Amino acid sequence: KSKVESKITSKVDMNISGIMIKEKWFDKNKKVFYSLAVLDRNIACEKLKQQIDNEINVITELCTKAEEYKKNKKLVNALSNYKTAYIKRENLDPVIHRYNVLNSEIDKAGDKLHLLSLSEIKNKIDEISSGIGIAAVDGDNLTVGKQFSMDEGLVNLSEQIISKIFEKGVIKIAVFDFVEANSGKRLKLSNIIESELRTILGKAEDIVIVDSDNSQIQDLKEKAKSLNAQMYLTGLYWVNNNSLKINAKLVDIDSGTLIATGRVNIENNNFKAGDFEAIEKAEKSNLTYDFAVDKMYFAKREEKTSDLNIKVWTDKKEYKIGDPLTIYFKSNKNCYVTLFDIGTSGKINILFPNSFYKDNVINADVTYSIPGDFLGFKIELLGPAGIERIKIAATIDKFAFKSIDSGENILKELNALSSKNWVEDNVEIRIFENEEAQKTRTTRGFSKKIKQDKPESPIDIIGTPGVKP
Repeated sequence: KSKVESKITSKVDMNISGIMIKEKWFDKNKKVFYSLAVLDRNIACEKLKQQIDNEINVITELCTKAEEYKKNKKLVNALSNYKTAYIKRENLDPVIHRYNVLNSEIDKAGDKLHLLSLSEIKNKIDEISSGIGIAAVDGDNLTVGKQFSMDEGLVNLSEQIISKIFEKGVIKIAVFDFVEANSGKRLKLSNIIESELRTILGKAEDIVIVDSDNSQIQDLKEKAKSLNAQMYLTGLYWVNNNSLKINAKLVDIDSGTLIATGRVNIENNNFKAGDFEAIEKAEKSNLTYDFAVDKMYFAKREEKTSDLNIKVWTDKKEYKIGDPLTIYFKSNKNCYVTLFDIGTSGKINILFPNSFYKDNVINADVTYSIPGDFLGFKIELLGPAGIERIKIAATIDKFAFKSIDSGENILKELNALSSKNWVEDNVEIRIFENEEAQKTRTTRGFSKKIKQDKPESPIDIIGTPGVKP
């Protein structure tokens, strides 16, 4: 005797126990089945409460271990644990909200989390990050926080890389070319960076640095295979009046996917003029596709002539293969934007503008999402596992990338962009093979001191301590 007119207009990715179908009926005229679903609050609350308690125990254990690592001066390990705790705590909020909505009791689940608030965990992350010179943003993304001396900076860069290696066991790594980004050439400074990184990373637990060679193999993957390495480290660097910016990436050889990234600023008073001379045998510029993609991703306008700002973020920081991905972006002014996705294998795609939204102009203070609710597609993460990078570029003047099918075209488009007043932002997400891999994390510290102890004061000819220079 009743007529149902409403329909489900949205869906969420969650399981709620206690839902039962109470009634079902069939409209013969419209040929439509209807059913009445009823939720048993007690059953639902019981399951949600169990899930919350389990996660609280995991978060508490992570924070306890982080404090132990911090006490023992293992800051990278402490940072890794706090980052994991932050992500789990952040993901727990929707569960707590569902529980509190369904629960009619006075005591709410969130009351037990007052000692594990997001802000407190974030403060711990910031505190440890400042101790090793890293500024933590949005809980999981690491960006350079200050300028370092050469020795300190390369130690910091190494710490960033090893803190993101989740693979177990001994890892064999080859350190390859670090090239100057504007020219694509190896300078004498390249040799310095590569040599120091080999020494520093070789002191990390369960990491073996394989000897490099002078082979003429150009493909880095094949070159690493010839050295029996499992991963290779390479990167770009920029030099300006204020600092040297080094950007590094670690690539898995078998899958060809990006495993870890790092970036650091080095003070400009750490170098000699000769460090920036090109190595004679490497005069030819590097125009490979990978080089162009990395240069585009790391490119940043040093001086802004307007107050235009752009921000890009994702719905989560960690995903499993097959999970859907939603990307959000927002600007403080009307502008033209291009949104790039660089897959774990290094392939670059333009996500915005697209066939559904061909005009790349956006309005100020409006949050856009790809895919949006009005679009007829979804982004599904197909893998392989690794780090996926997302970058957005915005200009006040009309501009959009046209062709990115080759390294040469990417660099041409980047040069055209450099003549504009533009800003950028980027975000990195980690994709895991499955849920089990996502839960399994390893941390690697340095097994030996990175810096050599300072030499003792010299002894003069009569056997008394000399004066320090």
